[in-house]
Amino acid sequence: MVRHPLSIEPALAIGFLVFCLWGAHTAAADGFLESSGGNSEAKSGLNGQSESTPHTGGHPENLVTRLSHAQERLDKAELYEVTALKSLRKARKRNYPRGPALEELRQNAARSQVERDAAEENFLRLVEGARRDGLPTRFLSSFLDRAEQIESLRAARAASFPARPGPN
Repeated sequence: MVRHPLSIEPALAIGFLVFCLWGAHTAAADGFLESSGGNSEAKSGLNGQSESTPHTGGHPENLVTRLSHAQERLDKAELYEVTALKSLRKARKRNYPRGPALEELRQNAARSQVERDAAEENFLRLVEGARRDGLPTRFLSSFLDRAEQIESLRAARAASFPARPGPN
């Protein structure tokens, strides 16, 4: 049987169609296909992800999606911080590396803490905005629990590392 050179297998066509639909669904879930509606977006430092400003009004699903993304960013920032601090701790314990390599580990640890602080602040700001917008408790309860956990960890960090006095 002679086949036309441009004909394709049905399974390949179905696979391509599924891939295209999945890509469109993912893009819609990430907000790429939605109109901006005047919301400004700022770039964050972690993996180039964008973080949205708090949104007033709108559908609860949009707010929940935004909160979920902020919580994922926070989880990644915390993991990055744990990894950076573990690498620094291991280097100090071995007394190796030294010099510029050790300084780079210190900078990574400091950068990871700054990124975690920014992710925490963004998450808390979004939770507070959703609370002000009147998001129903059934949507907000898990995020409120995480916000309380963040605030208690911040208080514990502040108590264990008191602020240094400024120069006189």
